[in-house]
Amino acid sequence: MMLRLLKIPKNTYFDWVHYIETAQQREANILKDMLRDIWQDNYKAYGTPRLRLALADLNLHHEANRI
Repeated sequence: MMLRLLKIPKNTYFDWVHYIETAQQREANILKDMLRDIWQDNYKAYGTPRLRLALADLNLHHEANRI
């Protein structure tokens, strides 16, 4: 009844309830959080080249497109 009132299809609701995050999405979220922390700790002045170097110091190597 609630879904009908909100005009949400059942499939949409059940897809949301049974959603499982993939390993790639989890890794991307962790990387995003790390990059945000590095960027904020460095006066929000780091660009892609410096972020790559900071990640390399942590033994994490990613391409510029990923960053």
